[in-house]
Amino acid sequence: LNPNDSKERIFKKIKQIKKDFKDLRYINNHTGSLFTSNEEAMRKLYEVLKNQNIFFVDSKTIGNSKANKIAKELNVPYIQRDVFLDNEDDVNYVKKQIQNAVKLAQKKGFVIAIGHPRKNTFKAL
Repeated sequence: LNPNDSKERIFKKIKQIKKDFKDLRYINNHTGSLFTSNEEAMRKLYEVLKNQNIFFVDSKTIGNSKANKIAKELNVPYIQRDVFLDNEDDVNYVKKQIQNAVKLAQKKGFVIAIGHPRKNTFKAL
């Protein structure tokens, strides 16, 4: 997605993604820091997702994400990742991050961990 996309264009892109992933419930912004730092872009995205019963997960790849602010304005749940599994493309690193995720889940009752579709990430999982 591009911050300059119209709401209609965002809707069409999400609709296309839903064709490929029929049971889609969550979507995130892994490489979308420019997008998530733009309030108007996030507002359009949340409005599109809300109407399709899809939840946005903020990857928190930047400190100035507007996702939380806009979610509150639109009265939609704000969801953010807790653990990034594979900042390093290394099986042992990913395994340690998985252990960290488990510990955090035991503490707070759940955890949201995200990663890349990489060979070493899959091995660790």
